[in-house]
Amino acid sequence: MIPNNSFNFKRSVKFNFNGGEISSDGGVFLFHDFLHKIGFLKFLKQNFRIKTDKAERKLNNTKLLLQFIYMTVLGYHNQSDYDTMKNDPALLSCFNDEDLGGQSAISRFVDRLTDDTLIQLEDINESLVDFYYQNNEPVYITSDLDTTNLAGFGKQEGLEYNAHYKEVGLSALALFDQNGLFVKGELRSGNTYCSKDVVKFIRPILDKYNTEKYKDIEHLVRGDAGFATPGLYDACEDTNTKYVIKLKSNNRLVTVAQEIAQEVLGANIYHEDRVFTSEFMYKADSWRQPRRVVVEIRRPKGEMVCHFFFVVTNLEARQSLVLALYRKRGTMENYIKESKNGFGITKISQAKLITNQNQFLIKMIAYNLTKLFAATALPDTMKKHQIGTIRNKVFKIGAKKIKHSGQVTFQYASAYPLQDDFHDIVSRIGELPPTGTG
Repeated sequence: MIPNNSFNFKRSVKFNFNGGEISSDGGVFLFHDFLHKIGFLKFLKQNFRIKTDKAERKLNNTKLLLQFIYMTVLGYHNQSDYDTMKNDPALLSCFNDEDLGGQSAISRFVDRLTDDTLIQLEDINESLVDFYYQNNEPVYITSDLDTTNLAGFGKQEGLEYNAHYKEVGLSALALFDQNGLFVKGELRSGNTYCSKDVVKFIRPILDKYNTEKYKDIEHLVRGDAGFATPGLYDACEDTNTKYVIKLKSNNRLVTVAQEIAQEVLGANIYHEDRVFTSEFMYKADSWRQPRRVVVEIRRPKGEMVCHFFFVVTNLEARQSLVLALYRKRGTMENYIKESKNGFGITKISQAKLITNQNQFLIKMIAYNLTKLFAATALPDTMKKHQIGTIRNKVFKIGAKKIKHSGQVTFQYASAYPLQDDFHDIVSRIGELPPTGTG
């Protein structure tokens, strides 16, 4: 403990935490203003309620859900943070200076979440994605499938050892689009294989994008070898969906590829790297029909053995483009990393799987709202920023609350370097049409 609240470098420079109504998150008003303008606040009140909860509460469930979203966006992922932040003047002002929930209130709220609220949250998230497309009509839609492990502990439902990640946890199956929007997700037991029930998971999305509304928009599904299952190919073909999916190497595929390599490479040129592509029609025993397989054949300099990379596709594009399209799916790993590091989806502390699934979805709704905020309200130089940068530049601004003659003013730091951008964001939000997400 430093005596007299003095800093080590100079004892005459002191500190305390008695500054009064000062917020470290004064930029939250920009986010709140944006949600108000697009109608999300009203939309949430109309589309979320816990039907099994009949109690009359001062802190209603919709308000607690919104507080959960704001805290996630601001980077407060531990429930203990709520006891401090419930007194934050900026956050309180977003809720009309009404009481906010502390740790115990949020904990009880989370315990009330059910299968029914999960369906409501899924519908809310789907509306956010639709809202984005209504305001940013896509030329194409790419759906990237992937899984990631969320480490857990104790006796949580669904915790199993995952050999790939070498840790105990839950397996999160997720679907993102090319804009980084979270389209759909599901928590499963940690030892669940990637492709298990993937058709059931993705089929509603395939059917949706196969309707008249999306008839002029090409839909592409990408996945790694963990999703190389004939049921997924069939579902895509039955819904006019394109796909590019990596195949696991096997003896039959390698035999065909080696024959191609022998024709092209010969046996004598080893002093340089050789890379080329080819393709062939292939039918595995479990497939209902032959399908196009594109192969990249690589023989490194000084080696006699070729390396093969296979993808199965129903695209009619040239081989190099098919491979390039597949490799772009690596951007999804960045979205998953942002979800983990920036939105705390790894915080799965509840005993019941359904409760953790609800929490996971709330955090991903917060993720999507931030993506919408960035795409719509931020200057062009900031639109591609991840949440960490957005927080540092836009949300984490010191602000002091001043009351005078019945009017409230939040005073920001005079030395805040992005004042022009702040004014620009306010103007951009003001120019948005007052439409809702519903």
